[in-house]
Amino acid sequence: MKYILFIIMMIQGVLCHAVICKWVSGTTETDNRKVLQMQKDLCGYMWFLTYNGINRYDGVHLKKYDLNVDNAVDSCASYKLCVDNKKELWLLSRDGNVLSYNRLYDRFERYIDLRAATGVMLSYLCLDNRDNAWFSTDKEFYICNLPTKKIYRIRHAFGEIFSLLPVKDWKYYLSSESGIYSFNFSGNTLSDVSSELSDGCYNQVYKMFYSQEADRFVFVDRSEGLGVYDCSAKKLLHSRNNWKEKRVRCLKAFKDKTVLMATEGSGIYCINLENCQITPFLNADLEKESLIHSNRVVDLFVDENRRVWIAGFPNGVFRFDKHMHKTQYTSHPCIYLDNFNVFYQPVTVATKDSPLQLSINYTKVLKLNYNQNTFSFTATSINYDMPEDIVYSWRLNNEAWTTPTKRNVVCFSNLTPGEHLVSIRALSAKNGNPISQRNMLVIIHPPLWQTKGAFLCYGIILALLGMLFVKALRIWKERNLSRETIKVFVNSTKEICMPLTLIKNPLENLCQKYPSDIFKDILQQVKGMDHMLTELVTIGHLSSHPKKLSLLETELTMYLNETIGHLSPLVEQKNIKLHWDGTPGFLRVWIDKEKMTAIIKGILEVIVDCINDGEEIELTTAYTLRNWEMKLEFACNGNLKKKLC
Repeated sequence: MKYILFIIMMIQGVLCHAVICKWVSGTTETDNRKVLQMQKDLCGYMWFLTYNGINRYDGVHLKKYDLNVDNAVDSCASYKLCVDNKKELWLLSRDGNVLSYNRLYDRFERYIDLRAATGVMLSYLCLDNRDNAWFSTDKEFYICNLPTKKIYRIRHAFGEIFSLLPVKDWKYYLSSESGIYSFNFSGNTLSDVSSELSDGCYNQVYKMFYSQEADRFVFVDRSEGLGVYDCSAKKLLHSRNNWKEKRVRCLKAFKDKTVLMATEGSGIYCINLENCQITPFLNADLEKESLIHSNRVVDLFVDENRRVWIAGFPNGVFRFDKHMHKTQYTSHPCIYLDNFNVFYQPVTVATKDSPLQLSINYTKVLKLNYNQNTFSFTATSINYDMPEDIVYSWRLNNEAWTTPTKRNVVCFSNLTPGEHLVSIRALSAKNGNPISQRNMLVIIHPPLWQTKGAFLCYGIILALLGMLFVKALRIWKERNLSRETIKVFVNSTKEICMPLTLIKNPLENLCQKYPSDIFKDILQQVKGMDHMLTELVTIGHLSSHPKKLSLLETELTMYLNETIGHLSPLVEQKNIKLHWDGTPGFLRVWIDKEKMTAIIKGILEVIVDCINDGEEIELTTAYTLRNWEMKLEFACNGNLKKKLC
């Protein structure tokens, strides 16, 4: 029976410790075992500063951030992890380099380099409750107000300063090589400097803590041990010389005027500031089932629910709560988005051709190209107590919700161009009640050939093609009509040529037998008519196979000169004057060269044959915006003026 009772007690102890203390590891391979400091930001994320960078924890996953900003050479161990009054995250190096976490871009950025601004070697002291970062040298304070980046220089006579502690109402405690001092800082000056603890005993103080509830000051000296000072009574209440052998890493407020004290080799202790009693709070040797296995505690963090986060070396971070089974766990009321991927490739604000202007968590409207329509991101509702009790579901365009799952990766594939409403919600796995929900509008831009501008161009092109088709159809109809007209005209001309040929031969015989001027004139007119009709038949044959030629101005001038030049012998024989200015007056024309040559030569030959010797022919050219024309003016029978166009 006793063995059964012993086994039950052992099982109960194991289960109890398993609930009380939880190892913070994350599901990724991010190194989280050598933690230097811990903080909690505005969104509820836990941040762990390690030797290899800084990690962010959401209750399930760890995300690593690189601190090599602008090729900075500072090691991670040289930074102090702090939060300001707005719970924004800051990293301040011991020698003046200041980095800020930009939540909108989800990255650390260089905020100010006090080394370059001041030109001196600095030593970091603290970040006070008015967002002033304090640095010092042996003779001066350098105070940088973070919101405004203003730097104040104040001389002091404290010598080498080890630490600085802000308390209340612009009051500070300072430990230096000459002891512990208190002073007020207002108007950029130091006032009310007090040295009630500077009697030469406490000149190696390296840790300090002030409790506003108890109005008591706790300090740890390397040579004198631990002391508790009553600020109201201004007297030392408690001193423990045996603590000089122990290395205290941090002092953090816990509850009910108590302070947690973490040591490197003795575990964690609790100090009651009312009676100055020091009791063990957690000893790793007694908590072997909790997987701590080390009393080397590097840092502590107490959150708003009085849970203690323990950074142990080298086993990482643990969360401890003795009363967890009595408290109701709560989830963060927001859903945070992170780890944005496009076609399974991570994308951040700094990625080349990134669609993100801000980090995915602060992007209200996500605009993607048509070749980025497959993407994913993670959704997280922070719950450090029971993260496995949260499930996630999502939907697209108010359709049915997906089946709730613990896997918080939201994926969408091959979304069509247009606007899509993405909804994500976190649910309780126990009862299905919604915890939180958020929406995001996703716009998929269509490819260039599907844009409104492209369709407008398509419409213009179709309209132009339609106009060209109508014009070509009209030209084709006119050309067919012209060909039919020319065919009828040629046939009629052939019928006329036959009688003229029959008349011409007898007239030639009569002229030879009976020379007479009347017969000669009649024969000349008949020959002219026959020649003209022959040319018209030639034109009809050329019209059936027209050749279109584009000529420039100089080419047209040469063409007209050559065409008229062929008639020079006939014009000179009859002593006829042909006037032409030689300038067409237009730049471009489209003509059927052979057809036009036959027309011009035929008309000029007929005119030359018809007019008397010594008459004049005037040739002029004119043009409009769409047409050009040639005019011939000559005298017929000596007086009558005729014009051909």
